[in-house]
Amino acid sequence: MADSAQEKTEQPTPKKRQDAREKGQVVKSVELNSVVIMSGAILTLYFMMKSLSIDMLNFTKQIYLTSSNTLLSTDTIQNLTSEGLNFAIDMLMPIFIFLLMLGLTINLVQVGIIVSFKAVMPKFEKINPQKGLKRIFSMRSIAEMLKGVIKITIVGLICFYLINSQLTDYTLLAHSPIQSIISFIGNKMFTIFILVSLALIIPAIADYAYQKWEHEKNLKMTKQEVKEEAKDTEGNPQVKGKIRSLQMQASRRRMMQAVPDATVVVTNPTHIAIALEYNMDWKGKAPKVLAMGKRKTAEKIKEIAKKHNIPILEDKPLARALIEVAEIGYEVPQMFFMAIAEILAKVFQKKKN
Repeated sequence: MADSAQEKTEQPTPKKRQDAREKGQVVKSVELNSVVIMSGAILTLYFMMKSLSIDMLNFTKQIYLTSSNTLLSTDTIQNLTSEGLNFAIDMLMPIFIFLLMLGLTINLVQVGIIVSFKAVMPKFEKINPQKGLKRIFSMRSIAEMLKGVIKITIVGLICFYLINSQLTDYTLLAHSPIQSIISFIGNKMFTIFILVSLALIIPAIADYAYQKWEHEKNLKMTKQEVKEEAKDTEGNPQVKGKIRSLQMQASRRRMMQAVPDATVVVTNPTHIAIALEYNMDWKGKAPKVLAMGKRKTAEKIKEIAKKHNIPILEDKPLARALIEVAEIGYEVPQMFFMAIAEILAKVFQKKKN
């Protein structure tokens, strides 16, 4: 029984998931990020290659014209270097921004918006050699190694197939103009990159599925953990019972302290007692229930009433009805006005006599 209690067989609670998220423990596949960003980079370069080539060609012409018409000096070299850096920044910045937005988007799709300071806090157990060895030979490390082998195999097979199937075309490049060689190599590289990206999508999706499975497995809880969390969330039943008991005792003390202000006590006569307060000066107000109870509480109410010379009248039907409907501290319901009016009339009549 003890072993079964320690087995993680229970699904994680919402609190467990939230705590894990606050620690930065979320489902995230680095492989999926890499494939999406690589595919975006390849497509961006493909569609921008023509305009980039024209810009690079114009910039190169400008550099040569400037250097040929100007004496080279320290200032000239600095100016040319500055122009080159500005050109590179202007050319690459849109691509960088696009890839950054693409990376943020794929991260948002996977994990959503999360701010976790616990995830970046230093953990000294990570430098523990014993735990480090366990991580090296863990199932996760084996899975990462297998992923690397699969990716290398996929890339190698695609490159081998494309190059081997077009060996004749490569031999003809020796007699081709430089522009044709560059165009041919560019097209083949683009084809290889696209095929590699498409082929790596499947392992990336599989990696995401594995990360999700492992995440759910690590979040599972034992029955004891579920019980402990319920205690922390809802409170220990014994503590809650003690608090409820103390609250009832305090409420009962306040109720008994109000009995001396009662005008009359209506009884069953032995099992029920209801202390009512009414003042002749109250215009438009009904009698108020100060205290009520059964058995021992009823006996205590009658005892206090006798000490303070409060009239105690027996009315079984009224007492039984009031104990079920009335609330302490509130006026009596309207349905009892006539019956209580008769009792109050008797009380005030006795006081006059």
